[in-house]
Amino acid sequence: MEADYVIVGAGAAGSVLAYRLAEHGTVALVEAGGWIRSPVGRIPKAFYLLLQDARRTYRYPTSDGEGWIRGRAVGGSTAINGLLYLRGEADVFDDLARRTGEQAWAWPQMRQVFDRMETTPLPDGAGLSIATTPAGGAVIADVLRAASELQVPTVADLNHADGPRAGYAPGTIRAGKRRSAADAFLAPRRRTIRLLTHTRAQRVILEGTRAVAVEALRRGRGLTIRARREVIVAGGAIESPLLLERSGIGAGPVLHAAGIRQLLDSPRVGEGLIEQRAITLKARLAPGRGLGPHLDTWAKRLRAGAYHVLSGRGPLAAPAFEALALIAAGIPREGAGAKAVDAQVLFTPLLTDDTGLRVAREPGIIVQGFALHPTSRGQVHITGPRAGDPPRITPRFLSTDYDRAMASRILHWQRELLAQQPLSDQVREELSPGVALREDGAIADFVRASGAGIAHAVGSCAMGAEAEAVLDPQLRVRGLRGLRVIDASVFPSPPNGATAAPTMALAWRGADLIAGDGEE
Repeated sequence: MEADYVIVGAGAAGSVLAYRLAEHGTVALVEAGGWIRSPVGRIPKAFYLLLQDARRTYRYPTSDGEGWIRGRAVGGSTAINGLLYLRGEADVFDDLARRTGEQAWAWPQMRQVFDRMETTPLPDGAGLSIATTPAGGAVIADVLRAASELQVPTVADLNHADGPRAGYAPGTIRAGKRRSAADAFLAPRRRTIRLLTHTRAQRVILEGTRAVAVEALRRGRGLTIRARREVIVAGGAIESPLLLERSGIGAGPVLHAAGIRQLLDSPRVGEGLIEQRAITLKARLAPGRGLGPHLDTWAKRLRAGAYHVLSGRGPLAAPAFEALALIAAGIPREGAGAKAVDAQVLFTPLLTDDTGLRVAREPGIIVQGFALHPTSRGQVHITGPRAGDPPRITPRFLSTDYDRAMASRILHWQRELLAQQPLSDQVREELSPGVALREDGAIADFVRASGAGIAHAVGSCAMGAEAEAVLDPQLRVRGLRGLRVIDASVFPSPPNGATAAPTMALAWRGADLIAGDGEE
């Protein structure tokens, strides 16, 4: 099999890349999963069911025993995630331009990319659809009023404002139904795109210093897909470095330990992994408040699901979190002022049980906060030569003083918010982590041991101006021709608190770079 462009991964980046590059040649799009056809896959609030579906997810072990889940489907993690669509902060993109020496990554240029991507009409009603769905009712309205008491004003559109702000959560939803990146960009399939589902990439084949093909397994059978122009790896912050390493691209000791012959010395592959770490505050509310009373039994959930399937409305039509606040915690960090947005806090007016995946039987609220730019760095590496060999993921959460200080500051802010009118009259009790947890060091220890990963990992194939960076500022693998990585792994630090939108914009911009380069 042969195509002009071979793209590995049909997630947020791969879907956009396939759509854009199909304008310039033939595309073979390799995806380990398949389409999610179940009606449950269209219900925004049912994402917790998708997270439990082993057929639709990768389930990765981690060194801390927690484990990470990512999407294994057409659409990647956008097919199973909480649906938040956040562009990111201007200063973060400006910092990316400074780090890479490439002005095209600065905010004025990237803002234009977002504008084009969000407004370009696609055939058959496809394309991005971004909506707010305030299903949380009075409780969420009160959350926003309480945030304003803390000098965090409510704005109509979080993506078209800056500075500390709060508002209803924008999500990739149309008529109350989930819209993955694949729904937006692959559903109106061009004839020049061949989508290979249930196909797992094993390695990139190199001839000398040029990438020429991808070796894959499709439903258990070997397949080689040759690229006439370029191979683009878009597997995400976990799968992309693993594929590079299986292809002989990485640090010698890592590759040798896994039984792989080194073809290119690139020691930062799999290094610099960054994941945000959340502290989740759960509080009981007065009887009858929030969404819990509407979803606290299977019978109620089934009725809400049936109503949603028929109408696209109801308590299941909202993203995972109905509202959020972007705040300035005030702890200085390199390259940013004290008033820069550096934390995100999310709100949903219901409680979950200890698994975090089922609605509890009592009314309540979940307030989940995390630092946007943690400074702790982890690793992800292969342990063997096959795609099915489990990776070695070492997150190293809260291993820096900055990250520990931010964890404590965010919990204090969450508690301060619940103490504001009109919320304070409704809150009956803090259930978790509990009011006894107050000392800063103890809070940081708790978050490191019991916090939640946010599934926003970046950095494992970071681009940069320095010669040691895995990628150059045009997203090309240094030392090779015809091979790029374009996905969340290329960001040297998190662009925001929801990586799907900036990853899609990165891919839109990346397609321009590829088309501009033409055949080498």
